[in-house]
Amino acid sequence: MTVDSPDTRVTPWTLNGLVLPPDDTFPDGLTIAGRRRPVYVTEFAPLGRYRSVALVGDVSGLSGPEPARTLARSWVEPLRTAVETARTPYPGAAR
Repeated sequence: MTVDSPDTRVTPWTLNGLVLPPDDTFPDGLTIAGRRRPVYVTEFAPLGRYRSVALVGDVSGLSGPEPARTLARSWVEPLRTAVETARTPYPGAAR
């Protein structure tokens, strides 16, 4: 069984979802909260290759850390659901 590690990260300008697929296979897009979003591949030496997806394009108007944390938490489940759905094979698909 392959287990991904989806998480959210707030930067000064966006809210991103991060996924670290242990087998380095992952689709090039995810449907999150009803919207198809591109998945980007990035490599960072301590982490290796990981995937990122933009969840909220502009967080610069948030008033501080607590609203940013609340917003990030609100995206965790939709991101996890999208990752799980993307990683579940279709019925009859080869594993």
